[in-house]
Amino acid sequence: MREEDIRKEYQSETKNPILKLIRWFQGYWYYYKIPILAVAGVLLLVGAILTSVLGKEKIDYTVAVVSCLSVDQEDYETVKSNFAAVLPDVNEDGKVNIELNCIQIDTGMTDEFSVAAHDAVTAMLLYDKVAFFLVDDYCSQYLENILAIEPLSVLGIEGGDTEYRVNISETSLLDNTSVDEYIDYYLVVKKLGDADRDNEEYLARRAGIAPMLLEVAQ
Repeated sequence: MREEDIRKEYQSETKNPILKLIRWFQGYWYYYKIPILAVAGVLLLVGAILTSVLGKEKIDYTVAVVSCLSVDQEDYETVKSNFAAVLPDVNEDGKVNIELNCIQIDTGMTDEFSVAAHDAVTAMLLYDKVAFFLVDDYCSQYLENILAIEPLSVLGIEGGDTEYRVNISETSLLDNTSVDEYIDYYLVVKKLGDADRDNEEYLARRAGIAPMLLEVAQ
C-alpha cells in the first residue's frame, strides 16, 4: 500500500468516531488485558460469594440427632417439617428454617469413624444454632457424663423421663417417620456456655424448647 493511501485511510479513521474508539480499545486491550482480566475475575468471585451468602436461607435451629442408628434419608424432610411446625421463628424472617444434622455414634471409639463421630458431637456442642439434641439412651448418658447437658428444670420443664431428658418417641416430633421404629429417642438440652449467655438468638432458641415440648406432649 502506497504512503498516500495509508495517509488517506488514517485520516478517514480519525474522522470516524466509531473507528477511532475501536482503535483506542485495541491499543488499550493490548497493553492492559492481563490486569483487566484479573480485576474481572476478582469481581466475578466477589459477586458469586455475595450471591451465595445473601441468597442462603437463614437457619433458625439446627436439630442434631445423635444415635447409634442412622436416620433414613426419606425421613429428613419430615423431621425438619415436624420441628418447624412447633418452633419459633428466631430470626424473624417469616419462616422457620430447620437444618438437620445426624451423627451415628457407637458405644466405643473402635476405629477412625467412631472417633470422627465423637468429634462431630463436640463440634455440635460449640455450635450456637444447636440448643438441644435428639439422642438415644446411650448418647443421653454419654452427654450427661461429660456434663454437656443440664436438667430440664432450668427451662421449667417437669415430668421428663429423667431430670435430663424427655422421651419424644410418641410425640408429633417424630410423626410419619421411622426414626423411632427400633429405639426410643429423647430430647436433651445443651448446657448454656459462657459464650452463649450474651447471644440473644441462642437464648431465643433455648426459650422455644419448653413451649415446644408442652405442645407436642399434650
